[in-house]
This record gives sequence, C-alpha cells and structure tokens, in this order.
Amino acid sequence: MKNQQTNQQEFTELDRYLTDNLYTNGYEDQPLRWRQEMLLRPYLTLAKLTFDLFSIPSMSSEN
Repeated sequence: MKNQQTNQQEFTELDRYLTDNLYTNGYEDQPLRWRQEMLLRPYLTLAKLTFDLFSIPSMSSEN
C-alpha cells in the first residue's frame, strides 16, 4: 500500500509540474539556481529524481 501511495504521489507531482507555468526568465545562465528555486520546494520528489539522474557520471569512449 505504501509503495502505491509513493507512486501516486510521484505521478501527481509530475502532472502538476507539467501543467504549471514555470518561468525561466533570468535563469538562462543559471540552471542550478532555477532548479533550487523553482523545483526543489514544490516538487521535492521530482527534484530528488533529477539529482539522481544528473549525478550519474558520463561515460567516455576511449579507444
């Protein structure tokens, strides 16, 4: 039951994020600041997911 509630919460946050009009004026050169101010508070679960996703190191293709 708890896992189902967690999934429902993430879905609800995602829906809300996609339908909200989040402005980016003034943040074009500061994406981390935008994330902190616009995403972190109202969308905590999504913010955690993006942190996990973007902290994966990129792979290099060495020959």
